[in-house]
Amino acid sequence: MKIVVVGASGLIGAKTTERLRKKGHEVVPASRSSGVNTITGEGLATALKGADVVLDVSNSPSFEDKAVMEFFDASTRNLLAAGATAGVKHHVALGVVGTEELQGSGYFRAKLVQENLIKSGGIPYTIVQATQFFEFIGGIAQAGAAGDTVQVSTAYMQPIAADDVADAVSAICLEPPINGTIEIAGPERFRQNEIVEMYLRAIGDSRPVVGSEDASYFGVKLAEQSLVPGANGRASSTKFDKWLKASLGLLIAICLSFVSSVVHAQVKWINADYTAEPPCGGGMRLAMAEKSNDMTHAQMILHIRAANEVAKEWKTFGHHPFGAVLVGPDNQQILMKQGNISVVRHAETELARRAAEAYGSGYLSKCTLVTTMEPCVMCSGNIYFANIGKVVFGATEEALGKLTGTSKMNPTMNLPCRQVFDAGQKSIQVTGPFPELEEELIEPHKGFWK
Repeated sequence: MKIVVVGASGLIGAKTTERLRKKGHEVVPASRSSGVNTITGEGLATALKGADVVLDVSNSPSFEDKAVMEFFDASTRNLLAAGATAGVKHHVALGVVGTEELQGSGYFRAKLVQENLIKSGGIPYTIVQATQFFEFIGGIAQAGAAGDTVQVSTAYMQPIAADDVADAVSAICLEPPINGTIEIAGPERFRQNEIVEMYLRAIGDSRPVVGSEDASYFGVKLAEQSLVPGANGRASSTKFDKWLKASLGLLIAICLSFVSSVVHAQVKWINADYTAEPPCGGGMRLAMAEKSNDMTHAQMILHIRAANEVAKEWKTFGHHPFGAVLVGPDNQQILMKQGNISVVRHAETELARRAAEAYGSGYLSKCTLVTTMEPCVMCSGNIYFANIGKVVFGATEEALGKLTGTSKMNPTMNLPCRQVFDAGQKSIQVTGPFPELEEELIEPHKGFWK
């Protein structure tokens, strides 16, 4: 079966693409990097030729009322028109539980327009409405930050793991269309203030969480049941505490492993009584990196800016404004994009994990991970074990520390990625920072770290 995934580089799109490919289906990612623009319609006819299913998990790059409406209206109309011409048999779209209840928000007004267009579009369809992702809880906390407190709604929510969403969506793509809506949610119901407090305490954030029925949810006042599914909703299996422990466990294991290895490397260097520069280097080592890196300076600039666009997009979802892209061996094609999900699921960590699952280690050794900010110790570990051969970053971990300060949402470690890589048994080629880009890379962070 041929399945075209629109928004394949996003959180759900990437996970769903991996699942469908593992089941033996032909999956075609449709994105601007692959020559498809759903807003203008460019490349759609070619991408959808012979497709059985179209899965739309795309999202607007801007949440401004006019922009988000234009995005969903134009992209949905173009997808439906191209799908009808190509003879698509099933149009699947990811929506949000409670969309009709949240029409005070420009975003949800646009999502309702999308759903109505699909219902009247003439192609058999299934709309999958999901509740908020576990990965989004940190964004809710960030949006509710007010001085030294976090103020959020007391309404109920029934969040779901992104992996469970991908499981459900990939299964629905292979089922007959129902010409209706399926709601999916997690197995547990929480008050929003309760789950936000659980999340913050787990990551060591002691700020008081103030729950109020008048607190807004991204500009909308919630009713008690606005964010929970109806009686026929499908419940997934992953519980919040299990997801949280797995996420925190990843951070702890990688950090402990690499701090230990870095200390060991430094001891070896001291015992060797080197008089030259230590393995981690005191300078930028740009010259050495550029000698063995075929990517031109202009290409690096282009890809760093692409990563910064990802950071801006994910910021609109309430996530920390970091972005990364994986560039193929030709130094031109962007294979994957990724933004920050949570304090333990950084853009580079998630991208490295996804890349390791999708590509062989030999191929990845010829690829480049390009990121807005220098990879932290956790991300450097994931890059190392994924066998990604090259790293390009825009601004240093030290510069990031000056931005975030003592924020508990991003407790920056001043440990250069080169020092982490030098503690390993194989070489990772690093290029960066790029001082000429620092101002534009810092821009998305201004006013974010409170």
